[in-house]
Amino acid sequence: MTLPSVADVLLQQLELTPQEVITCNSHALEAHIARQSPELQASLVAYADLFHAAGKLTAMHWALIQNYLIKPAAKLSQAERARLPVPPDHGTGGQSPEETKAIRDMRREHPVLKKLIDGINRALSTSS
Repeated sequence: MTLPSVADVLLQQLELTPQEVITCNSHALEAHIARQSPELQASLVAYADLFHAAGKLTAMHWALIQNYLIKPAAKLSQAERARLPVPPDHGTGGQSPEETKAIRDMRREHPVLKKLIDGINRALSTSS
């Protein structure tokens, strides 16, 4: 059984589909968010905060990959690289740095979530 994501639940509570979020006017989305109950607005602000925190962690993760795997390994021979405890070509998760970067970028630029978060931030004047 697959449970819905937090974003899916919030969109359901907002009575919006992902397609509606993508195609609607930003001002209309902000107005719709501003008309919601205080309880839902609090949940939306908490979700925006969670989204921003996850983004910061993702950025820190990428910096760690760059600073402790990619850059140091660039100066090593293949034999030296083979002896490293964490392979710089596919880290601990088995994905290449390029694949990891693509996942990072996909999360940061998700069209529905990015527009929803921007709408929450503007409608509810969150500080994040």
